[in-house]
Amino acid sequence: MNNIEIIDRYTVRFYKHLWTVDEVEIAECLWLRRDQNLFYADIRKVEPYALHSFMVKIFPKAMTSPGMIQYRTQLGKHLRKMYNDSYGEFIDNYYSKTNYPKELYVHQKRSLSYMLHKQYNLLSFEQGLGKTITAATISKVLSIPRTIIICPSLVKWNWFHDMTGDWGFNELYWTIIDANKSKSIYAFRERFVVINYEMVQKHLKYLTKDEVGHIIIDECHMIKNHKTKTRYKPIDELVKAFPKARVTLLSGTPVTNRVNDLFSYCKLTKHPLGKNFTKFKDRYTITSGMRGNKVIGSKNLDDLRLRMSNFMIRKKTEECLDLPKLIINKYYFEVGEFKQEYDQALEEFYNSKKRYDLASASEKGKASIEMKANIHTLNRLAATAKVSHISGLVDKLWNEGRKAIVFAGYKAPLHELQQIYGDKCVMIDGSVPAHKRQQMIDKFKTDPNCHVFIGNFRAAGIGINLVNAKDVIFMNFPFTPDLLEQPYKRAHRIGQTENVNVYYTIGKDTIDEHIFEMIVNKTQDINNLVDKDRKGVVHYNALGNMMFSKLVQDYEKKAGLQSTQSGFVSVK
Repeated sequence: MNNIEIIDRYTVRFYKHLWTVDEVEIAECLWLRRDQNLFYADIRKVEPYALHSFMVKIFPKAMTSPGMIQYRTQLGKHLRKMYNDSYGEFIDNYYSKTNYPKELYVHQKRSLSYMLHKQYNLLSFEQGLGKTITAATISKVLSIPRTIIICPSLVKWNWFHDMTGDWGFNELYWTIIDANKSKSIYAFRERFVVINYEMVQKHLKYLTKDEVGHIIIDECHMIKNHKTKTRYKPIDELVKAFPKARVTLLSGTPVTNRVNDLFSYCKLTKHPLGKNFTKFKDRYTITSGMRGNKVIGSKNLDDLRLRMSNFMIRKKTEECLDLPKLIINKYYFEVGEFKQEYDQALEEFYNSKKRYDLASASEKGKASIEMKANIHTLNRLAATAKVSHISGLVDKLWNEGRKAIVFAGYKAPLHELQQIYGDKCVMIDGSVPAHKRQQMIDKFKTDPNCHVFIGNFRAAGIGINLVNAKDVIFMNFPFTPDLLEQPYKRAHRIGQTENVNVYYTIGKDTIDEHIFEMIVNKTQDINNLVDKDRKGVVHYNALGNMMFSKLVQDYEKKAGLQSTQSGFVSVK
């Protein structure tokens, strides 16, 4: 019997006399069917990348030996035909039912051809590549009677407007459950229910009153902690109530900060990697602390990527679309009149760091909170110091006939900018109700006198399409890679026809320089898992301490003190 054998139009059989425990676990992670010494892959359910990675891992000689080139060529030819035939069947039997007013892109249709045959999927298209319509299409082409969509409150109404306005879904099929009862709408014939994370527990009885065939969890990184009672637990209860329901998780940034973010997705969907958190941490993370409960880095990412390869469907913008260029610009500014206040805040941080280093174990928690509050003060002051410079940049762009998008993480600089532009701008932060967001977005898109869209990283960084603008300005830097990437994807996405300029504004000799360096390094580590862009391991704890140390050096330089860095300890 051959090790790899095609036995019918859909099935590839794998044979080994003796499978190791590790090989069996990998096969199970890819959802291959086992029969004693045989494993079977249904190519409708196994993506080409996952299948190829599995064969290289399990049968390296057959897949890499120079003497097996002819064998690999023939095998590859047969597999390509099988996959192309399967895709053709999807187009004829399923996609033809959509009747959308416009075509889905090839990457969406290809992904759907695999997703339709699997119960669980993590759809990780980069922002702007059409995750929502791809997920909703599963319910449409399979005529699923009832779909629950769980999402952040900020994008709840976007689902309704986008699906009914852009894609022709029937408005009478949609229920939107809002915290404000008067704003809720209930379907004439309910097929889609949209609800935000925080309301799932309260409305669980309503959600489970009728059969559910599909559960879509949008921005699923919001349930990355599988121990949270307010978000993860109610959704887990909903999924368990309908064991046959499809579950589709959506996120352009499935790993927002640390590799162990992935565990909750695996646990929720019964993926083999989700069985044991301790085992997951031991295998894929680097930890510190007496109990080893602080994740400071990652390891074995090639193995993790392989085991996730038939669960997580990752598509990058450059692979799918011929989008215009994304041009990164770094603008350096002096902090000007804020220098004295900034230097005072830097001194307070320095003193907090000294107190932390000298604190006993029982006092370190309080000292750490104080020090991190100082970090936010420095970040906020650096952003506020740049308001006048940024307004000058906005005016320059407006004089060239271009609208601008400005993001920050703090209220003070956002509100100062809003005061400058008044009714010539719109601003979305956490205080704006979900149902009013669309009005502001529409004003920015359609009002010729609306110069600038002002947004908070979290409140306005997701679920918004702003392709009418092509200039995105950052007033400060966030501390996690997802919050750095999400904002500019509001403009650099499907529908954009011109190059998009991203302006990273950096205060000279401020915390901006250090956060930017830290966030770039952390992004590289996450890309190593999600996008295979970089080899090696980055220690998160080392990155944070590097920033702390550089801030201390900044103060010592300003104060003319001798460096004390050799005596500093890590912040837990």
